[in-house]
Amino acid sequence: MRMSVAAKLTAFAADETGVVSVDWMVISAACIGLSLATVSVVSGGFDDLSADVASSLAGRPLIDNFHDTGASAWVLADTGFSAGLDGWGGDGTITTVAGFGDILVIDPGGTVETTLSLPEGARTAEIRFDLVGADALSGAASEIWVNGVAIGIARVEAGTAVFEAPPGAPVTAMLAAGGRDLGAGLAPDAVLSVAVAIADPGDTLTLSVRSGSDTAMAQGFFAIDNVVVAAA
Repeated sequence: MRMSVAAKLTAFAADETGVVSVDWMVISAACIGLSLATVSVVSGGFDDLSADVASSLAGRPLIDNFHDTGASAWVLADTGFSAGLDGWGGDGTITTVAGFGDILVIDPGGTVETTLSLPEGARTAEIRFDLVGADALSGAASEIWVNGVAIGIARVEAGTAVFEAPPGAPVTAMLAAGGRDLGAGLAPDAVLSVAVAIADPGDTLTLSVRSGSDTAMAQGFFAIDNVVVAAA
């Protein structure tokens, strides 16, 4: 029995074979087209944003030394004095000392200091350095000053060190090594790791370290090393 044209059209319209595949192809094509259209609209904004992020990160160098400066964004100074004074001045001399390498030795009764400009908007500043008390320092003291204010004093004798600070002073010190000759001579040496945290530091930061020793440097001296200053 032959089907009429109308019957064939009706049967074709009612046949669901292959409909899912056709629908999937149409939907997939629509999604791809929508994705391409979206990319063309937002790509310019992504380019601008990525350029802004790159510009911001370029001014915030990574901290890759062994000092932990926490969330600090700017490293303002990082010196072990092997490349020179690096902005330090006053009564001191870079000296190569066995067991320590290049350190900034402070003249008896002298002061060394550095002044750094802080980035605009800096909310905190952090200073870390090693204070060396070498050889025959019989109770001699070294004072630490920040922006003209005394924040701590270290007394060294026979390779031991006692650190004192005014109440509330933003400074801590820990004896990193001591009680034995570290290489500066025959007498015991002491090394204090000093950390200073300053809130609202202002536009500039001046760190000063004074030696209260009255002995000849051949017999004993104060020195500083491994200075890191950072701001956030």
